[in-house]
Amino acid sequence: MATYIGIGFSKDLNTLKAAKEAAEKSTVPEINTETLKTLLASGVATIVDARPARIDDGRRIPGAKNLNPMSTAEEIAKVLPAKDALIITYCANIKCPASRRVAARLSELGYKHLLVYTAGIDAWAEAGQKIDKVEVQK
Repeated sequence: MATYIGIGFSKDLNTLKAAKEAAEKSTVPEINTETLKTLLASGVATIVDARPARIDDGRRIPGAKNLNPMSTAEEIAKVLPAKDALIITYCANIKCPASRRVAARLSELGYKHLLVYTAGIDAWAEAGQKIDKVEVQK
């Protein structure tokens, strides 16, 4: 079985391949900065930073949890126990595929209410929104 070696861990390449394929087929709706701002202010959404450690600069939308395309079903269940919650994923910017990959993975695992903020942390910061800083284990 092929494995990915990097950043101090090994992961099954089939998981990454499945995440990429699911993201390509994904129909998870995308939202813009204003919509994200409104949803977060209402307190009805859970926000997930989808960046893997190798591209994570530690900036976070306040309250964001961290999962990435290589997160296992068990890791995801610990972070997101309610499959009927509204979950919004984001990553670095519009070029970063991680938010769509994590959303597609969540959909496969039975999470029902998913949105993707494809503009990512870069656009959130450019819009002058609050950013938290966290320590990232690389």
